[in-house]
This record gives sequence, structure tokens and C-alpha cells, in this order.
Amino acid sequence: MALHKLYGPSLVTVTNGEWSWMGGAVKCLLCTSAYVPNQDAHRYRSDLTNELPTGGGYVLGGVTLIGKSNPYAAATNTLALSSSNITFPAVTLAARYAIFYVDTGTSGTSPLISYVDFGSTQSPASQDLQLAVNAGGLVNFQAA
Repeated sequence: MALHKLYGPSLVTVTNGEWSWMGGAVKCLLCTSAYVPNQDAHRYRSDLTNELPTGGGYVLGGVTLIGKSNPYAAATNTLALSSSNITFPAVTLAARYAIFYVDTGTSGTSPLISYVDFGSTQSPASQDLQLAVNAGGLVNFQAA
């Protein structure tokens, strides 16, 4: 079962005006099982280790999210950050983590948003690796 977690410092970077879900170039990249997520300390792409290298159909930096939306549901007081399903087409790789970030063009200023731990290494062989975005979105914020 996949586990999706928010990087805590992403709340600081968004309130500092360092990124915008709708206006930013939000991307998803993949890391190997050697990456150790630090939900409390990892803030920028430069904090990541063990991203998959370019090859086997994968391109360093990952793919750009399309169809982004940020609907607010008044009935549940929830804001969802959502996109179309994410596809890494015809890849041969071994990935454990999907990392969402805003690409500024410089890894030291590209804020991390969240990550997905697939629970085990995913190893497609010349197949699409698709991350399905559920109806609730990628990241949800709920007001009390």
C-alpha cells in the first residue's frame, strides 16, 4: 500500500511565497529504495539523494504534472491539490519513492511538496509506470 506524506518544510516554503501549485512547474521524480525520506528536514530538491538516473526511459527531474487543480470542498473544509494521473511512459527502472516538487530550474531553490512511498520497489520493464491520482487529490489540507 502506498503511503503519501507531506514534507513539513513545504508549509514554510509556500507561506514564504516560494511556490504556487497552480502557477508553478510542479513535477514528479522517482528515487530508489536507497533514498531515506526526512519529512521534517528535506526542503529543496538539493536535499534529495538517489534519484533515478536518466536512462531506461526515465529522464532526470521526472515529469511535469498536467491538469492541476485546487478545489475546495466546503462540506468537509478540505482543499485538495490534484492533477491528472501521472505517467512515466515505457520505462525500465526500479523505484521506491515518487517525489513532488516545484521546479525553479535550480535544485537548491526547488521546493519539495510531498512524497509517496510505494511500500516496495516498483520495477516496470518497458512498461508505463502510472500513478493514479485519487478523487481526493495528491495532497489535502483540512481546516478545523
